[in-house]
Amino acid sequence: MALFDRLTSVMRRISGIGAAKTLSNDLEKEALALIAQGNTLEDTGYLAQARVLYERAVHIAPTLAKTHLNLGNVLLALGQPEDAFQAYSTAILHQPDSAAAHFNLGNAQVACKRLEDALKAYDKALALNPDFVDAMVAQGNVLGDLERFESAIISYQKALVIIPDYAEVHTNLGIAFGFLGRPDDAVLCFGKALVLKPDWPEPYRNLGLAFRALGRLNDSVASFTKAVTLKPDFMEAYCDLANAYRELGESVSAIKFARLARDIDPNESGVWSLLLFCLSNSQDTDRQALFAEHRRFGEHFEPQLRSSWRPHLNLRDPERLLKVGLVSADFRDHAVASFFEPVLTLLLKIPSLSIHIYNSGGPGDAVSLRMKSTTNHWIDVYTLSDEELTDMIREDAIDVLIDLNGHTPAHRLLTFARKPAPIQMSWIGYPGTTGLKSMDYYVGDRHFLPPGEFDGLFTEKILRIPANAPFQPTPNSPAVNTLPALQNGFVTFASFNRIDKIGRDVIVLWSQLLISLPSSKMLLGGMPRSGTFDQITEWFAHEGVGAERLIFHRRNSMDIYLQLHHQVDICLDTFPYGGGTTTCHALWMGVPTLTLVGNTPAGRAGYSIFSHLDLQDLFSAKDRMDFVSKGKWCAANLDHLADLRLTMRRRFQDSALAQPHLVAGGIQYAIRHAWQRWCAELPPISFEVLADNGKFCISDQQQPVI
Repeated sequence: MALFDRLTSVMRRISGIGAAKTLSNDLEKEALALIAQGNTLEDTGYLAQARVLYERAVHIAPTLAKTHLNLGNVLLALGQPEDAFQAYSTAILHQPDSAAAHFNLGNAQVACKRLEDALKAYDKALALNPDFVDAMVAQGNVLGDLERFESAIISYQKALVIIPDYAEVHTNLGIAFGFLGRPDDAVLCFGKALVLKPDWPEPYRNLGLAFRALGRLNDSVASFTKAVTLKPDFMEAYCDLANAYRELGESVSAIKFARLARDIDPNESGVWSLLLFCLSNSQDTDRQALFAEHRRFGEHFEPQLRSSWRPHLNLRDPERLLKVGLVSADFRDHAVASFFEPVLTLLLKIPSLSIHIYNSGGPGDAVSLRMKSTTNHWIDVYTLSDEELTDMIREDAIDVLIDLNGHTPAHRLLTFARKPAPIQMSWIGYPGTTGLKSMDYYVGDRHFLPPGEFDGLFTEKILRIPANAPFQPTPNSPAVNTLPALQNGFVTFASFNRIDKIGRDVIVLWSQLLISLPSSKMLLGGMPRSGTFDQITEWFAHEGVGAERLIFHRRNSMDIYLQLHHQVDICLDTFPYGGGTTTCHALWMGVPTLTLVGNTPAGRAGYSIFSHLDLQDLFSAKDRMDFVSKGKWCAANLDHLADLRLTMRRRFQDSALAQPHLVAGGIQYAIRHAWQRWCAELPPISFEVLADNGKFCISDQQQPVI
């Protein structure tokens, strides 16, 4: 669901392209007549017939640039961009000063996914015609696709100087502002677009996204609703309605609109994943029902893809070097990368493994560049289709393929459903099953997925290692301070979770704890960088907690974020989808997180983390009453909380969470054991890798390290 709308102003009738001097007038007239007939056919949808006429025109007048240009246009419309590229190149050969030919060459390069080359073509078109608005807009679109949003804004603004009432460009400009975290500017742009085209649904959808970024959720719902009113099959806007209602804590409406979106396009895998996420965030979803919905995902997509499965010809040698592929859209400044990068560093040093990274998340950032610099096999695959990625993985002869996304944005689960590798695993990215039978294993640990408790809720076999993933503390983190409540005389609770995790039901429970401790305060440190806090303030007020007890901080740099923990005594977890990274950061700063243990994997992150530190009994509540009771106990035992705060880092450092070598060694051994089973033609089974003094073994077989 790309946010940048492609402006389809393909220039079929280009004026100012003359004939070569050597072409006779009669031949030129005949060629132009064929082009005119071809244009008529093309206008009425007869593309193949138009192509025949354009090819005849090329044959009659091969040195006339216009013949090649029109042929290129119809080839592009027929989905043959490489052939179109050749036609445009020939047109340029015969008339190198044609801005239109360079522009269309850029369009062909875009269709061929050669975005950098497309920019060069648009630059050439603009050098020849500085007022070429369509080239400016196309340039902006490509810059947006490359995530160079500041440059995209410049291109759009230049176009608007020439054509101020270009509604589509106002919309694209707003989208670029949105990506740069400037939703106020985006709102202005979408408003201008709607003045020009009041019945155009797309700007209403984009306006809703900007309102959502500003925290104006009710306004966003109104905008999305207007969009689907104007366009009843507007799948993307239904998805947005689902997300907005989820953030409003109205899970019934969120699920309703996610289902509507799926019904509009049941073959869009991302919509299924949105529905699964909304269900995972609902208190009312039974875990068996949640599992059934995940299975439906697999049952919908896998049968049609299973016919594309081919035998795996990988050499069945249990001892040989293994090619391990890792696929993710989150090899960037993202929580998944923060957990995975320290493991990657160690896996790259293991001589029996060859690590191949398939980056499906776009051009990336500084984190991506750092990770890329460490490996010899980093491949950017975000422009490839699932089928193309499948072919690449098979050609690379990957032995074990690992998914790090699950049902999160930009996942490639339909690649895994095509079974490009003999062994496939899902790890870290998503707290639950993929629902795919083609996925052999799900990687976790015994605290996150206790043996026997969740095995029946996964289509995969559960593979347990010493810790699900390590946490890498931020270098030069602030020192842990003394418990602030000892000086303040009151307890400060906090949440650093994303605002979309803080639903109405969460605030109801938090408020019960705050009301039971009338002098306590609540710090919310993960607020959006723009917008107001009116919605959350209103929810707290409805439960009897006044605004004077709330402390808001917008998302900020890592240094400031960690420093804020010096003001906090206890963090409060969200539910039913708990925090992971935020809980670990708080732990490192000496701050425990009180968590409500869920009955699904998504609600067990906090319990799992504190189980590794043997603190689960203190900070893991079995129900809402227990949550309030444990919070009050902490407030009444500040000396104990203060002592624990000063020892928290040591506890963390002694746990498996702080030892990437245990995770890397565990996953290495698990991969080898799974491979040996495949070599022996044995089916996948659930098993656990144990660590003992640097040695690893399978829990029930005590096998030596390989």
